[in-house]
Amino acid sequence: MKKIVVSLCSLFVICLSAISCVSMDFSDIALNMIDDGGESVVKSVNAIKRAATDITPEEEYYLGRSTSAIIIEKNGGLYNNTEKTKYVNKICGALVMYSEKPYLYKGYSVGILNSQDLNAISTPGGHIFITKGMYDIADSEDALAAIIAHEIAHIQLNHASDVIKMSRTMEAVTATVDAVDKLTRSREELEEEEWVNALSLAYVEKILTDGFSSEQEFEADAYALKLLVDAGYDPKTMADALVALKMNQNGKTTFDKTHPRPNDRLEKVNAKLKAEPFVSCNANKEDRIERFKKYR
Repeated sequence: MKKIVVSLCSLFVICLSAISCVSMDFSDIALNMIDDGGESVVKSVNAIKRAATDITPEEEYYLGRSTSAIIIEKNGGLYNNTEKTKYVNKICGALVMYSEKPYLYKGYSVGILNSQDLNAISTPGGHIFITKGMYDIADSEDALAAIIAHEIAHIQLNHASDVIKMSRTMEAVTATVDAVDKLTRSREELEEEEWVNALSLAYVEKILTDGFSSEQEFEADAYALKLLVDAGYDPKTMADALVALKMNQNGKTTFDKTHPRPNDRLEKVNAKLKAEPFVSCNANKEDRIERFKKYR
């Protein structure tokens, strides 16, 4: 067993080398590993390579659906308010309508989690969640749109898929050989449901523990500003939403642990607002105010 673990550590170096030096001949190394009783480790070399393959839109959807079930369970279930749920989905629809990716395999959907924690989460395939706590701190429809736009940005920028690909590879490198084989085997070798469940658990663990990278969060904020403008919302409310987050932080929420400090995000958003000719939209502003009062 010790030999397998040691070989697995070496495997990480081998795989990194394989990415940049694909012409390298690993046959002698592989034969030596087999002679040492590490045949199962050798099998995982190809499995790790497969872990870096792209995920199809259909796979993203089913992976997102499976992931969503775990997220819902971990956050107290869905908030049972049909009208508010319809409301956030209409906002989402307006935001994606004029975006670069208005259509996904089975569209976008937004759910409200029955949790007072401050958080918003997106999964592959168009699934978006905001907690009731996050919904409650928004002081306008535009601010609510800013929160949703940020999650749409993560989806359209493929951040979730990037996390999954990274999770698959890192799990393959650091886990036991059996876990490697399970998480990274090709879909022909593993039942689809089992494959989806394995990746879903890896994604949820990663996103709820570490979140996206700071750069991905900053990128999503910048992208969200354009989504807001194109849909007729005021982009300045992104800054307002971040101020509200800052005021309601206590250092103990999931959001605090998985996102950069609101001050850092606010600084970059304000700089972007000054640098870009974003135009605040006052068209239908009164309608937005009335709608928000109705669903507040």
